Amino acid sequence: MSKVRENLLVVVLVLFIARMGLPQYLKYILFPAVGLYGVWALWQFVEDRRWQGFRLRNTLIFTPLLVSMLIYFIMLVFTPNPQINLLRDAFNVLVFFSFVIALYLISYTPSGYQKVLNQVALYTFIISSLFAFLGVLKLVLQLYGITFEFLEVEMLGYPLGTSLSVDNNSFAILCLLGLVLAIPYTTRKLKIRYSLLLQLGLTLIVVSAFFSTSRRGLIIALLCLLICGLTWLVSIPFRSERLKNLRVNTSFFLLLSIMVIGNFYWFVNHMSPIERYRFLYSHHFEKFEAIHFINRMAVQEQLISNGNTEYSDVEWKLWGTEFDPRYPYTGWAENNFKLVGEIKGKGAELVPEGAEAALVDSSVQGSTWGGHAYYYSILFEAKGEAGSWYMASVYCYVSPDFSGDNVEIGVEHAISSTTEKAIYDLQASGSWQKLEVTFQADTAAYKVGLLMRVNNALNIKGLKGCMEFAYPELYKIQTHREELLASKVENKVDQQQQNMQNVNPMEEEVVENPNQEELLASKVENNVDQQQQNMQNVNPMEEEVVENPEDRQSDWFSSDARVLHNFLSLADSSGRFRHSMSNNFFSGPRIDRWRYALYIYWHEYSLVQKIFGGGFGYTRKFTDMFRDQWRVTEYDYPHSPFLSVMLYSGIFGLIFYIWLLLGAVKYYWTYRRDYWPFGLAFVVAFFFAFFSSNNPFEPAVLAVFTTIPYFAHYFYLVEKHG
Repeated sequence: MSKVRENLLVVVLVLFIARMGLPQYLKYILFPAVGLYGVWALWQFVEDRRWQGFRLRNTLIFTPLLVSMLIYFIMLVFTPNPQINLLRDAFNVLVFFSFVIALYLISYTPSGYQKVLNQVALYTFIISSLFAFLGVLKLVLQLYGITFEFLEVEMLGYPLGTSLSVDNNSFAILCLLGLVLAIPYTTRKLKIRYSLLLQLGLTLIVVSAFFSTSRRGLIIALLCLLICGLTWLVSIPFRSERLKNLRVNTSFFLLLSIMVIGNFYWFVNHMSPIERYRFLYSHHFEKFEAIHFINRMAVQEQLISNGNTEYSDVEWKLWGTEFDPRYPYTGWAENNFKLVGEIKGKGAELVPEGAEAALVDSSVQGSTWGGHAYYYSILFEAKGEAGSWYMASVYCYVSPDFSGDNVEIGVEHAISSTTEKAIYDLQASGSWQKLEVTFQADTAAYKVGLLMRVNNALNIKGLKGCMEFAYPELYKIQTHREELLASKVENKVDQQQQNMQNVNPMEEEVVENPNQEELLASKVENNVDQQQQNMQNVNPMEEEVVENPEDRQSDWFSSDARVLHNFLSLADSSGRFRHSMSNNFFSGPRIDRWRYALYIYWHEYSLVQKIFGGGFGYTRKFTDMFRDQWRVTEYDYPHSPFLSVMLYSGIFGLIFYIWLLLGAVKYYWTYRRDYWPFGLAFVVAFFFAFFSSNNPFEPAVLAVFTTIPYFAHYFYLVEKHG
């Protein structure tokens, strides 16, 4: 029976932890497991007549836990019209409370309890390693355009990075908990195969946490690497067997992790945009998935050092290039084309030396219009001199087995043209041909585009063969000499900035505007004005910050007095809440929510509410205060458990919450010899919860690690005093 008792507890605890990384709909597996454990615990309690050995003094150690839970549910009951998300949180707290009661009803010995936790640590590491591997695999497939429908959650989208859950912070917690709980194994003498498996698992965990797109995951992953690396170096002079084992069991892990993360750092910070593009296309990544992921990672990295970093800043820095007819990725080839590094085929000598081609086949995203399928790419888009004549050209190749019906270049918004369009001669397929159009510019911006059409097709997925195009050129014909114009350079800067709000803007434009007129219309309007603005100021936000130093938040630590003043200045002259961190995209959203929580407490609560709380009505206030066009939500809160507790239960509830945390720290320290890895896990979980939780028991894994030392002390008291 003791075996069943221990194994059931292991299963439930592991599920509490693994739940953090499970896909959305698999998280519910925890609930029946807790229910089964509770029924079995109640049956054991009755069968063993454990009430006969009940001692009130032993139970009193749970006072801060029980009072905190009681306050939470009382305040929830007295909250009118609670939001559905609040009720979901309450249900999760109820599940945890049921687990606590079940664990209390079952009798464990201190040694049996410790044995259970040792197994939990091992299984957590194994599960974290497995989830990390699946996360890395999922990311790699996603970069190649392969996604899994069951991972996508309605209204929340597809998980980012390596995360298997739409909550990337939760996934990062799972990974790092596995790493922390595996630390004791690094100091043991292991067989070579077990040591390699351990280090491979640690590498997967750190890499997966780093690439989860969670800032907290990134910070802790790097911190773990730093601590492990310093420990490895410092331990060299010592002859301790445990330190020697640590060096043996972490060398491969450190080397591999640093190589992976270091290469990504080099890719983001030291490669040129041309080199980045060439890498993506040469490895056949799905362009928009890869660029969006890299941008998100770079944004998270930059936000840590500069809170004013915006997505557009990072995007232009990483991918902004000037027009170059040699390279398709400088803007003249649309969608997820395939890169051809060396021009081959009949007539290849016509193409200027050093040019690379964009290949279009059935795998490239196209569009449909009027019952036909299209691929369209804007070669040139600019405002020329009205009345002046221009010549545009591009080299094209069509494979002999090509099943499309037309390949051509054409011009729009021109006064007149000697050649309205130039059509590839399909009778001479299998050879390179130069397509040219000559036109007279109008007052509006002209557009020269390449079009491939497949008649009577829903899309180009059924296309046989391929089409290649290379080295587009634009000449102004005004004197006896021809002058090459890099007319697309100006527009490309603006297009990069316009793309900041759209993961896949090019693709969406093609899909929604399949004919030439509509495909081109959306890219014209603000070209000139935006370019003038960019010439005067590359980063208008940055200039504004410089001119208004009181609004600067990137130099937080340069003026402590001003920062403190901004934080404490909660209201304006009219008594309304004053936002002071809107320009800081790293800490600003959190800090302004913390400030608003203090504003509600000091300016809106009565004395009684300040002492005993005002319930959960603040969640609606937060929703209204921080609602904007980019955040569609009906549930918001301070994102700090201390402030949330203070709002719904006042100083009275806050005292018990602090008592609960201090008790956990006290008991972890008392039993540090056996439970120190779980103490570190508690610190990791608390670090994540500190910036996102709305109650003391969220996430549930933090609640579990908070109560583990309480039960360690409780089982000790039961064994010692009965």
